[in-house]
Amino acid sequence: QFTANADALNDFIAYLVENTYGDDIFEFVAFCDDLNLLDCIHTDNMERVVDALLHSGRTAEAIRVGLRYTHITPAMHESIGISICSTPWTDVFHHSFHPLIKQWCKRLTTQYMAYFNDPINREMDQEWSFDEQNESIPLLQPKFEAFFVYIIHLLARDGMAHVCKSLLQIIEPVINKFESTALEYGIMAMYAYLGDIINVQAMFKQQLSISKRSVT
Repeated sequence: QFTANADALNDFIAYLVENTYGDDIFEFVAFCDDLNLLDCIHTDNMERVVDALLHSGRTAEAIRVGLRYTHITPAMHESIGISICSTPWTDVFHHSFHPLIKQWCKRLTTQYMAYFNDPINREMDQEWSFDEQNESIPLLQPKFEAFFVYIIHLLARDGMAHVCKSLLQIIEPVINKFESTALEYGIMAMYAYLGDIINVQAMFKQQLSISKRSVT
């Protein structure tokens, strides 16, 4: 019935979110995924599914389900970011989350760059990145900064230099567009956690050089 009737599918999803808990929701969504029906779920329903999984403690499932969905929205990105940051970082979770975090950063970069490369948006000032009404970007700049810095600090604290380097390479085009002091100092602190004094000094000198040019 669900394969032939998207309305019935979405009505049932809405019922599950309103009346059941995370386990039942995840089992049904996994069933939909097996039948390639995830993209038949309306975006507002999928936002509620991911949020329900997050608040029932199934953070890994919230991330995986969100990333499997083609039309990922800002609300879903936010739920994924909260899921990553709120999960206890035991060794098992830590290592299983690495590919998910990389996948999330790739999705963010793709969506951000599609927005930046749109000729309509190129002439806009930086205020777009703080506009709560802007649904065209995956995350507002302050939210992106908070999630990304927190995640790379967790990874650096655990000595995961190779993962940190991989994430920086993935997200570098976005960082360059934002020109964010918060991100620069967050990355500098990441290098400090890793004991990479050479990169800390290089970034510190770069910041001093920028400050001097601004004064002159």
